[in-house]
Amino acid sequence: PPGPPPRAPIRAPPPPTPLASVAPMPAAMKRPAARAAKAAAAPKEPAPKKPKVAKVVDPLTKKVQSVAQGLAEADVPYDVMTMLAEMLPACLDDFQADRHKFQGAVVDMAGSVLEGAREKMAEQVAAAQEAIKQSEEKEEVGMKILEETLAAVDGEKAATTRRKEDLAESALALRACREALRAQEAAVARRAAALKSIAEKRDALIKVQTEQLKVLVEGEQDEVVAKSLAAGMVAELEKFMLDPSLLSALPSASLKAPSARGPFDTMVLAQLDAELGRRA
Repeated sequence: PPGPPPRAPIRAPPPPTPLASVAPMPAAMKRPAARAAKAAAAPKEPAPKKPKVAKVVDPLTKKVQSVAQGLAEADVPYDVMTMLAEMLPACLDDFQADRHKFQGAVVDMAGSVLEGAREKMAEQVAAAQEAIKQSEEKEEVGMKILEETLAAVDGEKAATTRRKEDLAESALALRACREALRAQEAAVARRAAALKSIAEKRDALIKVQTEQLKVLVEGEQDEVVAKSLAAGMVAELEKFMLDPSLLSALPSASLKAPSARGPFDTMVLAQLDAELGRRA
């Protein structure tokens, strides 16, 4: 079937007339200065608003603009893109059946350029998606490593806490051992002091028994020496909490000569010697 009638070619509007070509207003048309001042003083009425008229865009022109924008995104030289953008309106203005072979060639060239741009954009999209996928995989690996690291850190923290607790228990045990050692050392010191006191008392008793009592029992000829020995012996024996009655009878019995002693004196000296021997 025959195609639709051809469209009339789109003609560009005539260029605007330059201001220099406009004839000046005749001098007779100018208003006097008084009228101009009066007109300026009078209130001006607002000019009526012009209704807004929607701009009608030719669908073909809009599509050609879209094609030109697509060509601008294509990877072609600027001169080629400009040439195609300028030639396309005249080529697309006719139906496909009515186009000249050169018009068809221009349209096919523009289609090839747009197809190449589409393929390149598809490759860029695929590369971007692959980069996103690799980034997500790396992020997943990084998150896994981070989780493992955090788990290891938590484990180290727990181990450190346990070591601190063990160290605290060891410190308490060491403190208890030191306190026990100090207590034992104090006990040893007390026992040593007690043993020393006992030894000193034993030595004192042996000294009284051998150096004082024995001399007095055997009989000291010098009365002054005998009294001195008896007084020193009684004073020393008073430290050992002996029987008071025995201590009171001791000076008289010890100062007597062996031949002058009676049974009571002999008993006092014998009893004292036995008591000193028991305690020593």
